[in-house]
Amino acid sequence: MNQPPIYLIVTWKVKQGQVDTVIKHLREMVPRTRAEAGNLFYTLHQGKDDDHTIALYEGYKDEAALQAHRDADYFKEIVLGKIVPLLESREVLLAHPL
Repeated sequence: MNQPPIYLIVTWKVKQGQVDTVIKHLREMVPRTRAEAGNLFYTLHQGKDDDHTIALYEGYKDEAALQAHRDADYFKEIVLGKIVPLLESREVLLAHPL
């Protein structure tokens, strides 16, 4: 049975003075994530009225592909190790197409 793709809508509120650093780290993530076999897309967005709000829109072919992304050493190093400590808040919505 084919599993449906899974999408993530991620919203981060970045601590004062850390936006440039977070964006720099995210730019490291883009080519690596897009090169993953199960990645459908990985896009970054910055709030127009609040530049401390960063949104990521990600797509993976299935749950296994998402888990492979989360298990990747570079994800753990960059996102969990470098970016998360620079955030005030982090929300992740897992979604599937209707």
